[in-house]
Amino acid sequence: MLPSKDQLTICFARVAHRLRERFLTLATGIESFDVREGAALEQRIGEADVLVISGLWRNDLLPRAKRLRFIQSIGAGTDQFLTRCAQLRRFCHRLEDIGLVQVSPRV
Repeated sequence: MLPSKDQLTICFARVAHRLRERFLTLATGIESFDVREGAALEQRIGEADVLVISGLWRNDLLPRAKRLRFIQSIGAGTDQFLTRCAQLRRFCHRLEDIGLVQVSPRV
């Protein structure tokens, strides 16, 4: 389950677009930060409850993502998240159990 709005943190991880800047114009009061390179994502992923990402994901980030509850892929496809990573498969199935994602049968 996601934390309440006042305790939620979103990480925007995208090289090209400035998604956080657009998000801030909504004045939601939700904490957020952005990263534009893999090293920065690796360093800060532990702070995120929600990850909005395109292109920077690596399966080896998962052990550092202790708070992560939701991944929003804004790129084409999700195969990068689901290949050969048993931990991520279990994580996705837990999200499916609470209705946050739908996992394909091949996972």
